[in-house]
Amino acid sequence: MIKNFIDEEKMRKALSLLERVLEVLEQYSGIVDIENKYPEDLMNILKQEKVFAMMVESEYGGLGLDYVSALYVLREFSRRIPALALSVFTHSQVLEYLKVSRHDLYEELAKKVSRDGTILALAITEPIAGTDIKRIQTRVRGHGDGVVINGSKSVVTNGAYADFFLVLAKGEKGDFCAVLVKSDLGVGIDAVVDTIGMRGAGIARISFRDINVPREYLLEVGRDVIRNLFHILSLGRMFTASMALGVLDTALSEIFKWASTREVLDKKLIEYENVRQEVADIAAQAEILWTHLIGTAKQAEERKDISYDAAILKFKSSELAKQAVDLASRLFGSHGYLRGTIIDRIYRDVKGLEFIEGANEALKAYVFKTLYKRFNKNANLLRVLGEDFE
Repeated sequence: MIKNFIDEEKMRKALSLLERVLEVLEQYSGIVDIENKYPEDLMNILKQEKVFAMMVESEYGGLGLDYVSALYVLREFSRRIPALALSVFTHSQVLEYLKVSRHDLYEELAKKVSRDGTILALAITEPIAGTDIKRIQTRVRGHGDGVVINGSKSVVTNGAYADFFLVLAKGEKGDFCAVLVKSDLGVGIDAVVDTIGMRGAGIARISFRDINVPREYLLEVGRDVIRNLFHILSLGRMFTASMALGVLDTALSEIFKWASTREVLDKKLIEYENVRQEVADIAAQAEILWTHLIGTAKQAEERKDISYDAAILKFKSSELAKQAVDLASRLFGSHGYLRGTIIDRIYRDVKGLEFIEGANEALKAYVFKTLYKRFNKNANLLRVLGEDFE
């Protein structure tokens, strides 16, 4: 069934990209985790291979992957360096925001990304504002021919690498504003955060102190900001689900390698029925989620609202990935409790999937609210034959 959703030409491009970079990612995965950054040699390869331009259309110099082929690439990246998948899709969210709000700036930056390897960051989270974006404190005020931005962001993926920041702020009247800020205008990288997992994604604390931004980079003000923000967050949740399945893939691979040789009470772990049952259950759920994910990506390509599906996919995939990693940890026992092992790395990475692109609890609340709304309208609670929610 999935084959019906695949554009063969775009998937060939995806497979070609993977063929060129996967071996390199294998070599650097441990170094990235230890150093909490992409080494210069690796970053040069990523830019040369247009990894950050993989979803940019070919007319602007990119690889032109669609969402389906991009999900496949990000899942493969996440089997090796989940942080890279996070970096790429966050960067792509900024491009998508520009595409739907200011296509002139999108064209400009898309060409820079393809030609120069320009990297973009999305700056939303603040010390007192995460999922609850209404509490953000970063402010924008008019000044001459431009605007001045002041504030700080506490957790910014790609913050250490970015050439441009898409910043969520509030205007003088309290309206939401989206501002594109060039890093060389004086953006302060206060610190690269020493994260537990997703190490290497350049997650940083960023400050804006009286930075003058040309008025043309004030992208939107008001309700359009929230509408387009929710659009790219839904895409991010879809991509996060792909990341989660990549981490799950690694966990299952490690389980099979270990359990096929490790003996307990004169019996290989893989021969225990409870192990087989749990592995089968995880694999079955992963297959279902992947099929749902590909279908949702196709809906996104057709510019349909995917917010409900993306929320389900994100929280279910992250929970399933955690279940797979927990099983791997239990089977490895003390050998999985050692620093520097693959189990150590994915155990730290999988935790972040619970809150990346919105806390799971908030997404479950949204799913319930949607269902309850349908109940009150006497509508079908669950969709039948692809029926869309109103």
